[in-house]
Amino acid sequence: MKQYTAVAVAVSLLVVTGVVHGLMLDRWGPPDRLIKAAERLENVPASIGDWTSRDLEVSEQVQMIAGSQGMLSRVYTHRPTGSTVNILIVCGRPGPVSEHPPTVCFTSSGFRLAEKERKYLVKGRNDVELGEFWLGDFTKTSDLVPENLRTFWGWSADGRWEAADSPRLKYAPFPVLYKLYVTRPMIRTGDDIDDNDLAIQFMHLLLPQLQTALFDKGQHQTPSAAVDTKENPTPQ
Repeated sequence: MKQYTAVAVAVSLLVVTGVVHGLMLDRWGPPDRLIKAAERLENVPASIGDWTSRDLEVSEQVQMIAGSQGMLSRVYTHRPTGSTVNILIVCGRPGPVSEHPPTVCFTSSGFRLAEKERKYLVKGRNDVELGEFWLGDFTKTSDLVPENLRTFWGWSADGRWEAADSPRLKYAPFPVLYKLYVTRPMIRTGDDIDDNDLAIQFMHLLLPQLQTALFDKGQHQTPSAAVDTKENPTPQ
């Protein structure tokens, strides 16, 4: 009798493990919460202040590599000056979205980090904190004309943009994660960073808009809400 009980327990564990693994890999399709989170990318305004934009196409292969449920790639142009800033927002499960920061994906495209990445706290009016981001300057000298980029990147599961040290661990309890890149071209790397930086000026306008588009109307997540037996029975 004990032998049969042990076998039954072992089979049950295998079944449960298989179900959990299947849910984590979206084997039966992504949950509604994840689908709706990706759909909210459509709420990000195409025009913000003096900035207008055009969307860039993202191939299914790139989205698959990024492990995303949804992705928004867009170039914003500052009408008075003609300067541009690129944004990329990735939405998906925390595991895949927490990976592939610019220090990995940019270097695989021929760029190198000009100096060690550092954290930068973006503040709005009255020193209101809008979000903390990693900051890195990248350069590509293999072409005839060198290409230099300044990129800010961070993650958010609940409306707070953060430069997490271990994003995979930090956001594991959440069902959905967003990752944001803000990138602008530079003449040279290593320039001082302050509120006059074009990307910072744009982020002062962008980040409040993202709060409304992605997180407002009761759409905040909490780690406890992530453990939902209907949509996500196990943390990722």
